[in-house]
This record gives sequence, structure tokens and C-alpha cells, in this order.
Amino acid sequence: VMTAESLHFTDYLKKIRINKAQKFLLSTNKSIAEIGKQVGYSDPNYFSRVFKSVVGKSPNEYRRGNQA
Repeated sequence: VMTAESLHFTDYLKKIRINKAQKFLLSTNKSIAEIGKQVGYSDPNYFSRVFKSVVGKSPNEYRRGNQA
């Protein structure tokens, strides 16, 4: 189990941002770019790359695969 203490600050911040993005993807109809901006990524392409590196799916794949 990773704790906040075992992560570098940038990795911790990335996980917090992506976790928040996951919630927005499932609870809103906002665009990927809007969600990326909301969680601190001004470049939607970079946001998508970071999201995929953390989650294993693109934001669109995550949204499609996890909707109720």
C-alpha cells in the first residue's frame, strides 16, 4: 500500500488530480478538455496521456466503460 509519505509530491499530486478527474468523468457530461482544466492540466493531450499512464485507459475509455 502506498502512502502519501512514500510518494514524491508530484506523484501524489498527479494521483489526486487523476482521482478527481475520474469522479468528474463519471458524474458530469463535461468534455475531457474541461475536466483536464478543472483538475489542473491546461493541455488536454497531456492530461489524456497522464490519465492513461495512471489508470490504464484513456479518459474516454474510462468514461464509456464505467457508466451506470
